[in-house]
Amino acid sequence: MFRTPLLQELYTKTVAAEFDMCNLGELRDPVNQKLIKKGMVIMTTSQKMQSDLHGHHCRKDHEHQPLEGSAQVQGRNISRTSFSEEYPRKFARRVAKVILHHEHPKELPVFWNSHEIHASQVDDPQPKRRRLTSQRLAARLTIRRKLERVPKDELSNQPETEEKRRRITGKGGQPGNIDPEKGNHQAWNQLLLDIAPTLPRVGKSEITKPEIVKRVESLIQRPDLKIKFIVAGKGLNRTTAPITKIDPKEAPWRLLVFIHRDTGEIQRLDSWEKWDELAQRKVVRTGFPSKVAMTVFAANTPCPQDPPPKSEEEIGNQPVIEVPESPLHPEHADSDVQFRMSMSEQSEKNRHGPKFLQLSSSDQSMITKIHKNAGHPGPDKLAYLLRQQGYSPMIVTAVQDLYCPSCEATKRPTLSRPASIHSPCDFNDIVSADG
Repeated sequence: MFRTPLLQELYTKTVAAEFDMCNLGELRDPVNQKLIKKGMVIMTTSQKMQSDLHGHHCRKDHEHQPLEGSAQVQGRNISRTSFSEEYPRKFARRVAKVILHHEHPKELPVFWNSHEIHASQVDDPQPKRRRLTSQRLAARLTIRRKLERVPKDELSNQPETEEKRRRITGKGGQPGNIDPEKGNHQAWNQLLLDIAPTLPRVGKSEITKPEIVKRVESLIQRPDLKIKFIVAGKGLNRTTAPITKIDPKEAPWRLLVFIHRDTGEIQRLDSWEKWDELAQRKVVRTGFPSKVAMTVFAANTPCPQDPPPKSEEEIGNQPVIEVPESPLHPEHADSDVQFRMSMSEQSEKNRHGPKFLQLSSSDQSMITKIHKNAGHPGPDKLAYLLRQQGYSPMIVTAVQDLYCPSCEATKRPTLSRPASIHSPCDFNDIVSADG
């Protein structure tokens, strides 16, 4: 194959190493362990590689297995020609030893001629320079004029202005160094170093230890946000999305903190990023080389649903409004109606499940009110709504035990089953005869 004219340009600057695999690699048949004579030709630019491999032909003191038919290898049938395509371990180790032995100092390729290399570089045309647009040309002229006005001594000591600083806020924020004067620099550094031994060598994992979550809460100092989960990893080069599939509304805020891979400094996004409003290509974007990186996902703290109770003084200061009794509703009728309402409420309360009854009366009334105002959704939809708004898991799971008389009255009838399981009969319980 190497002697064809089409491949002549590829091997003109190389040397050939010819050998037999039965001698150099001890290639054996997997069934009868006979040596397989497979002639090999390797074209290389290394003179030392060629001298080490060339000439190791068969010694003709053993029997060969022809490359024909098939054999059983690890429980599956494979042809002998396909089996011989993989290099034996002995041959691979020999090639690796030659490469490692002659790596330092580096070996020059065979037929090396520095004059030809320099001549080819001179003959090659120079790459065309990209033409400057009017905007780039105007920007360069402006910078050049500013530099001409400032002396060289003042230019080296000139502090960095606000215009020259890299923008770290806005859509798709860039990382910035944490200010050591704020006292969080060492704390963030120690936190990332503490979680580094627990992270996998490749990939990401979720941090679930309560002590780590408490340390993160004390460092971010945001009472209006509640941490949902934390994702960390080693050697990451991009931003992180949640590991598990969730609704982005459950944790719409994220904060990235990492140790820079080159400088070793602690860096983080300047502000919390609302990643649920970003485009899909910006949710995971590059530009954050890190040794250890940690992304905190959080949601807004839910607002209290019930107003705070009023004090006795506020209740005493309110004017008392007297409502006259209606002649159509005597006292005994009002008491009868109140008795019936209390009995219906008591019977309805007894039908709730145990998880719903464990909640406080304010939480129970809140869930019932939301269920009615939302149009009587099912337990799964109502639980999804409460979880999305940031309610506690105890309230979310209690929705499954909520009893609603309106939903019970309008639910679809259950299907009648066409079959049933009967208890087995004893011997001679039923006697049948066919005439």
